[in-house]
Amino acid sequence: MNELNKGVTPTTKASVVTESERAEWIRLWNEYGRSIVTAVLIAAVVWGAFLAWRWNRQRGHAEASMALAAARLPEQLEEVIRRFGATPSGPPALLELAATRYHQGAYAVALSLYEEFLKKYPTHEMAAAAEIGRLHALEELNRAADALSGYEAFVRLHADHFLAPLAVFGRSRCLLRLDRAVEARAVYEDFLTTQPDEPWRSQAEAALATLERTRRPAELPASTP
Repeated sequence: MNELNKGVTPTTKASVVTESERAEWIRLWNEYGRSIVTAVLIAAVVWGAFLAWRWNRQRGHAEASMALAAARLPEQLEEVIRRFGATPSGPPALLELAATRYHQGAYAVALSLYEEFLKKYPTHEMAAAAEIGRLHALEELNRAADALSGYEAFVRLHADHFLAPLAVFGRSRCLLRLDRAVEARAVYEDFLTTQPDEPWRSQAEAALATLERTRRPAELPASTP
């Protein structure tokens, strides 16, 4: 993935976000985006749980594996963390708890849990998933500037990671929230140009189409007489 800062149009008066633009984008994010993020993070958790099960089996931690597999409620995940936090089941249990709290709308709690994961397991193979979760929680807490910086750093540091498209989309959302609509569109346009075979392409196209539908007349190209 190329550096996304290149070729971004500077903010102009035409890039100011209209109320209709902002409302439509937030409506779509609320309807679809959070579920997608949760699903992706849960998929990462499932993979982490499988790795934990394999390591637990090799090291004789069968009880920890069984507890993690049976945990469904936040309280059960908290119990796994309390009892088996030092085993390979600890990290996926903590990440799943954070994703669950995010899905429940407890964004401040989710943010704290993601930050706890990154502090405890900074080099864990699921740390990138925790960072994406942390940035989404920042978004929901209306900390768009902080989330934007994090998304840009994620793209630079993890350009080839399977979660990198979520960082790209998050970057665009934050730009829009910060009244930088032209730059928000440029992020999607760059993504579609440089990633022709990306599995997330359809999501980028849909997001760009939404932004195009809500463009103000002042932002549209002038017609030739």
